[in-house]
Amino acid sequence: MITSNGKAVNIKENVWKIDHVSSRGKYLTFYFDYLPNYWFKNVHKQATIECFTKQNPKVDTLHRYNYSLKHFFNFLSEANKSIKNYSEVNNNTIQDYITYLKQKGMSNSTANVCMASLKWIIYHGQRFEYEEFPKSEVFDGDEFQALRVDDFLKTKIISDQVLKQIESALSSEENGLLKPYLEIGIDTGIRLGEVLDLKVGCITESFNGTPILHVINEKNNSERWIPVSKRVSKAVDWLTRSSAQGREYLNTEYLNIISKSEAKKISDHYARLTQNMFRERLEKFVIKHRIVDSNDTLYNLNFHAFRHTIGTHMINRGMTSFEIQEYLGHSSLHSTALYSKVQSPKIIEEHNNIGFVGVIARDVKDKSGTNIEGTTLKQAALPDGICRKPIDGEGLNCKSFNLCLLCPKFMTTPDYLLIHKQHLERIEMDSENYMREEYIGSFDHLTKVESSLKEIIERLEEMKNTTTV
Repeated sequence: MITSNGKAVNIKENVWKIDHVSSRGKYLTFYFDYLPNYWFKNVHKQATIECFTKQNPKVDTLHRYNYSLKHFFNFLSEANKSIKNYSEVNNNTIQDYITYLKQKGMSNSTANVCMASLKWIIYHGQRFEYEEFPKSEVFDGDEFQALRVDDFLKTKIISDQVLKQIESALSSEENGLLKPYLEIGIDTGIRLGEVLDLKVGCITESFNGTPILHVINEKNNSERWIPVSKRVSKAVDWLTRSSAQGREYLNTEYLNIISKSEAKKISDHYARLTQNMFRERLEKFVIKHRIVDSNDTLYNLNFHAFRHTIGTHMINRGMTSFEIQEYLGHSSLHSTALYSKVQSPKIIEEHNNIGFVGVIARDVKDKSGTNIEGTTLKQAALPDGICRKPIDGEGLNCKSFNLCLLCPKFMTTPDYLLIHKQHLERIEMDSENYMREEYIGSFDHLTKVESSLKEIIERLEEMKNTTTV
């Protein structure tokens, strides 16, 4: 059998090693030995060969599907469900599998791939009319929603406390190869596969001297150019210089080259740093520098968490979802939209409970109860209310552009009732135009603004009516 790379594997074997050079290593291993009977083994091999030939999905995606499908057969085994082929799978099976995945406590991205892999093999069999496959639809289309993918990011943001520990550890880190990659990850949020696929010449400069990083995503066959910090530029320069001899020996442009002494386990000379090798180094880095969480427990640091962290900071600083999508290289706005839901968990929780987290009052007073007037009142003035930051002595600067209505420092009075009503009318007349004019990048943000306005108007009208009576 000829695979996608032009080399043959023995189809009768239940373990295939496919030559495929990437940041994961020199080859990918496909396992079919976990499948329960000959029918499943034969069907999965046939589907894999056909996808190799069409190159759709890509080899990396097929590999993820191959090992992710183990979870489905583990589920069947643990539930004492014995099936001879896929014709015995129905919607009840899928619903039970969803429950199983949620109970396993795996990350939602992992659960997502588990479901996608099952959909792939069943849809492939149905499309090409394999025997012993379901004759009707077994998926209802709500599987990913049921897995609650939208909740995934909340546990993946690195706190300021942990980031400070990481930065402090980097200042004394002796492992030359790990340090620049961590600096790049912290400052850019690019994926681990992308950072390990950086090549010679990936840094250029814009017309005003800003460093620009060329990022290639081999998984999605895409590329992008993003502005980066000088620290990233210096890190890439260090990688370029330190990898020179290894690149020449391996005849490659990749920068992730480990030294002869470090490569002994896998090569007599130089080798590329793989994702697994990087993760091992990252784990040792955490232990060595004792990076801990708020419970004084060693922090479970994942390189991808830098990506979630910078994405959340971007949305908090007022960047639109479209800008963040372009910077982070998301293939769709679905992934980007998740960041808008984790701006401040505490504030979001309060907002969901009462619809508005600011202050509604008859007049503006400081903490002592004295009416605010003069310069302080002018500094605190907003078009539709008051910002309490100047009043509370917290300065004039605010990084949260266009988030006043969702901020606990926001304060409004009946004097602004008409402005709030006009604001709501603008949204209800043309929400898409409003989003463009106000640089609002997600419908989730728009919904929060709209619900806050309705709550504010209702409470201000009650206050005004009480005053009139």
